[in-house]
Amino acid sequence: MLSVGLVGVMGHLVEVEADLSAGLPAVVMSGLPDTALNEARDRVRAAVVNSGERWPNRRITVNLLPATLPKHGSAFDMGIAAALLGAAGELPLAALDGVVILGELGLDGSVRPIRGVLPMVVAALRAGVHHAVVPLANAAEAAVVPGITVKAVETLHRLVAFVRSGAALLDPPADRPPPESPMPDLADVAGQALGRRAIEVAAAGGHHVAMFGPPGAGMPSDTVLLMITEYLSGYVRLSKEHGDTNVSLAGMVADVVAMAERYGYALAPHPGPDCPESCQGQPVHVDDGISGAVRNRPAFLAWLADGRSGAASALGTWHTDRLTREGVNAGALVLDVVEGKDPLTGRVVFPPVRFLGSDGTDSRDESAFRFRFVIDAEVGRAERARISARNRAKDARLRAAGRFAGGGAPYGYRVVPAPDGKGKALDIEPVEAAAIQQAASMILAEDGTTLGDVTRWMTANAPARRTSGWSRSTLKHCLTNYALTGAVMVRPRDAAGNRATNNRETQPLLDDAGNVVRPWPQILSPATVEAVRTALSGRRGGARRGAGRAPAHLLTNLMSCSGCGRPMNIWYARKRQYFCPSDRLSLFCPRRVSIQADIAEAYLVGLYLGAVGDNEMQAPVVTVAGGGERERVESELADVMRALSRQITPELVARITDLQTERDALAAMPVQRHTEWRPTGRTFREEWERRADDVLWRRSLLAEAFAELTVLPGRMPVAQRIRYRWSDIEPFATLAELKRDLEWYGG
Repeated sequence: MLSVGLVGVMGHLVEVEADLSAGLPAVVMSGLPDTALNEARDRVRAAVVNSGERWPNRRITVNLLPATLPKHGSAFDMGIAAALLGAAGELPLAALDGVVILGELGLDGSVRPIRGVLPMVVAALRAGVHHAVVPLANAAEAAVVPGITVKAVETLHRLVAFVRSGAALLDPPADRPPPESPMPDLADVAGQALGRRAIEVAAAGGHHVAMFGPPGAGMPSDTVLLMITEYLSGYVRLSKEHGDTNVSLAGMVADVVAMAERYGYALAPHPGPDCPESCQGQPVHVDDGISGAVRNRPAFLAWLADGRSGAASALGTWHTDRLTREGVNAGALVLDVVEGKDPLTGRVVFPPVRFLGSDGTDSRDESAFRFRFVIDAEVGRAERARISARNRAKDARLRAAGRFAGGGAPYGYRVVPAPDGKGKALDIEPVEAAAIQQAASMILAEDGTTLGDVTRWMTANAPARRTSGWSRSTLKHCLTNYALTGAVMVRPRDAAGNRATNNRETQPLLDDAGNVVRPWPQILSPATVEAVRTALSGRRGGARRGAGRAPAHLLTNLMSCSGCGRPMNIWYARKRQYFCPSDRLSLFCPRRVSIQADIAEAYLVGLYLGAVGDNEMQAPVVTVAGGGERERVESELADVMRALSRQITPELVARITDLQTERDALAAMPVQRHTEWRPTGRTFREEWERRADDVLWRRSLLAEAFAELTVLPGRMPVAQRIRYRWSDIEPFATLAELKRDLEWYGG
């Protein structure tokens, strides 16, 4: 694999090699790499995994030739990734022979721009290489070099698709002329005949100009007025063209232009081709088809930038209540620009500008401007809330009638006309649904199939709706979506109807009876989706994270939720708590139950030690029949192997054969174990305190003692919230019978 390294401003061709060998998984870099290049192993690993590729779980050696040339920077990331995947057998690298690969990798698999791509491409051409793959952001710079074919990629996934299936790479973007910046013109100056005459004479004869006057006469400002005129930068916004001249885009633009003429301002020179498409051909900044609820509107931000940079001495807009739908929060952005303040510190850092509205708003009216602006912004926010409530009511009516409320259909479904011809509905997309069912079966199969294996299978067999293809995160999100059960998914809202800011996950819609609304056909059953969610919980990359690891908390999976019966796990909120693992308002537990961990553990430990704490503890002693004979054979075999390491003789070889035969015969015999319980001389309470750090041992005792531990909801004492039942083994069986008798007499 070819790449280029820079030494100063000179480029040198570098060959990237990768080798996989047996040993503990590690990545070793050689060839005089610097710190940034040494860190490439972490970047490349994350990029490869997040691009849906398999990371080889072996010892990896990456060598950069020539070894005597110092290498630095992150331009080798893509070359290292391609060489590594080729060495692992994941990619056929014949398509990349004679191709220089340059680019830095992000953790998500994106290809970032690098510095010095021009001398790198020149060096590759001098070395006889005529093809190069560079980041998309550097493609225009690399294409300047004649005689070399430059292609661009924006993700590692695109490069992999090109090597595997010949998918097309990107061409360098076409050159665009730089935006024209306005030049000062004396023709824009109104009046000041004497000053203009002095400037013209000085310019014609190459003379200096000196201005005299008492302090405060305004010589610097007069000079500025002679060189530039006062400009107004306009802005209008319309979410949707209604056809009414009172709210049309053309009508608003005409009002702003007339307002600028009325106040004696010239319209600020419009930005060049870098401005949004909606601004092209317009005399003001325009956000067409963008809601005022969106804060980062392109033309809106460019309009504010005109005020901050001094390109305009006034900001003009149509009615202020249409400027924003975010209320005072977004209105504060405009106020900071008008008053020349830094939004972080509140200090004045640039000249204030004038704010004008075609509805009569003027920031020079100090007595009423701020108050009126805030009121108008809040009116806009109230209008947004009213429209949002109306849309929610419309969606609720559509869902109640079994209609599709709009938006993108979940993967596996397609939008079709409703059976009665009124509105739209969802139907199964056969190809996508079959792929989802197969992927769920592969996830639930206990044959060692990893999430990465399923991701690669989906990439090869199922069409992805995103151009970037399938990744582990997108596949996991797809397979754990309750929409696959035919449920209507909505975002959680509070009592006022506002979306919860701390929860971006969707949840199934419930009817008045608390049942899940499922108007669409099912792709997966609710039990299958829940099983997939359980199987994928904590799974990252290949094997499940933490597989085989003992729980770190005493009651993990011992207590169950009274609402859904699922085992409760630990969760760190303000305090350590045991929570029901069901999602909020999910299919099986609309109300999650929780309890403070310290209180629950102290209560149950007190019950256990109160029952058996003073009893003498016994420990099992296991003896295996024939165990001594096996130990003798293994010991003799080890002695013979040590002797063979010093000298090889026919007698030792024959002895090894006999011992191995005897060991195999003993291994084939059934193992007979005998367990005998012997007193330890310590009580259960003493042993419990002695083994305070052995959480697994303590959990085993509690699991043996309690047959049921159920947590009830409410603000009751812990003794009333935890419902327990002793197990059927002694001495707990006697305690269980006594507890039942007491409850019967008490009842």
